[in-house]
Amino acid sequence: MVVSPEIKENQVRSTVEKIIADITSKDNDIDEISLFLYSDKELANEMYDVARATWAPNGKLGNVTPEIAKTNNRNNYKLEIQIAENLEQYLQKRAQSEEKFSLTEAERRQIFKEIVAAEDRAWAEAERKYPVSGRATWGLSQSELGSRIDKSTVLAQQLGDQYEDELAKKYGLTREQLKEVIYESIEERWPMPKFESK
Repeated sequence: MVVSPEIKENQVRSTVEKIIADITSKDNDIDEISLFLYSDKELANEMYDVARATWAPNGKLGNVTPEIAKTNNRNNYKLEIQIAENLEQYLQKRAQSEEKFSLTEAERRQIFKEIVAAEDRAWAEAERKYPVSGRATWGLSQSELGSRIDKSTVLAQQLGDQYEDELAKKYGLTREQLKEVIYESIEERWPMPKFESK
């Protein structure tokens, strides 16, 4: 569920209770509910960034008995909620979409996606040149495999540096500024981009 990005920690429980009441009022036969709350639709396929809630017997999933399912007796039901650490600070920081390096947050998110794609590309190219998994390693001694892994790692790092230099040049940034975009992606919990393997 996506909730207001301005939600306060002390509002989480009442929000969850209302959501559960809405769900169960529409279908009284629902025996367990597990909710993940997000401050942004873009984060919805990642780990929750606001809270996780479980409504079930004794607050734990998997404890519904045939009798509970039949009678809908909810006397021993509990609501367990895990709220993200430093929630309000995190949400406040997320709300500040200030420009950095003359780039908007949306532009920095795009750069982050390109950084991840460049790293994936570097590792894929190194794996093609020095395969370190699958049939290509059959029959190799430990020493030969270790040497190949070293070569693959070195090549991936060299290619990664090359592709990051190209990205920095494309956006008029320094490599240090690219690192700051990566740090921001971690602090802001940006979702990891998904790429189809080629």
